[in-house]
Amino acid sequence: MGKYDRFLKPVEEGRKQCTLCDHKFNKQQDSATNLYIHHFSKKHPSEYAHINGKREKSDDVLDQPLVKKMAQATIIESFQNFLPDGVKTEEGHRAITQFLCVTNQSLNMVNCQGFINMIKVISPKLVLKSRTHFTRYEVPKLYEEYERRLMMELRQVENIAISFDGWSDSSNKHECLGVLVHFVKDSKLNFRLIGVIDISHQSHTGIFLFEKIKHNLEHFGIEEKVKVIVRDGARNVVKAADQFRIPHYDCVAHKLHLATKIAIESFPGLLESLEKIRKICSKLNKSSTARREWNELHDLLEIPVLFLKKYTEIRWSSAHAVFERTLKSRDPLKLILLEHDDWPQLTDADWKLMETALEMLQPIAEAVKLVQVNTYKGSV
Repeated sequence: MGKYDRFLKPVEEGRKQCTLCDHKFNKQQDSATNLYIHHFSKKHPSEYAHINGKREKSDDVLDQPLVKKMAQATIIESFQNFLPDGVKTEEGHRAITQFLCVTNQSLNMVNCQGFINMIKVISPKLVLKSRTHFTRYEVPKLYEEYERRLMMELRQVENIAISFDGWSDSSNKHECLGVLVHFVKDSKLNFRLIGVIDISHQSHTGIFLFEKIKHNLEHFGIEEKVKVIVRDGARNVVKAADQFRIPHYDCVAHKLHLATKIAIESFPGLLESLEKIRKICSKLNKSSTARREWNELHDLLEIPVLFLKKYTEIRWSSAHAVFERTLKSRDPLKLILLEHDDWPQLTDADWKLMETALEMLQPIAEAVKLVQVNTYKGSV
């Protein structure tokens, strides 16, 4: 058995086919492997390195020690490395693409004069390509590389749980369905995003969501490995999960959020107090004079300056943070409200209500920390 056979399968006329990319090879003679070596080294470098016992390069450049080369490259080699198809040019463009994607930067940055100047200083020989080149070639190539590595990782996993949730912007112009896989690797719980699916062109029925998720799982070859689903409680989502014929459960963090939202909305007078706080926060953020007075009062009272977060949505986390910071800044806030009669005034009843709400939300904050710890944020 050859060392490449694990990635090959027999097809017609004695030929073999690559299981990674479905490429069909010509019939080999005398057990020659030249075609396989060329194919895997160019198309599947990670697998090629693994087959031949070579260590794959890590993406985390911070963990790599600096290694000084013993032999100096020749003049011809140095110039060839920075040709349009040279090794250094490809490595440089790949690193730039990683930087743009990881930091969520616009691809237009490669046309920015400041960025171009920085590249010239760091690597004067590197010829930086245009935005069009990165859009058409570098980003798709990097995506295919990471997708291939993710497929290889998921092949080694036996049992997988999935979760999915929808997202849309305020105008409902962009609507997406995110699909996450959760699995145990090296005794640690991991999650990976395997799909951001455009669902804006059709009604979000349960059958439609099921077909999109099923196609995504089939693409990665893990449909049979999925043993359980975590979801929210929407009817179309429950119907989509039913189609998989496997156990599915509500997300605990989502249930806590809904329960708290209902509690806040049904708490007598709480929404009115929150609206007053929201307006006060907005005025403090917009008025430079009020902000200076705010800071001066904190200095005068010898307490740390606390910035009030603007309350915009009924969420337990936002409400808890606003109540906590408002109560800590009670004395400066009372003084600054006396100077501005046109601002919303917080009564003694409002302060008492905030203390009660903060006490009510504290157990929920602790419960959410238990189900969604800082080291794992893969819940829907």
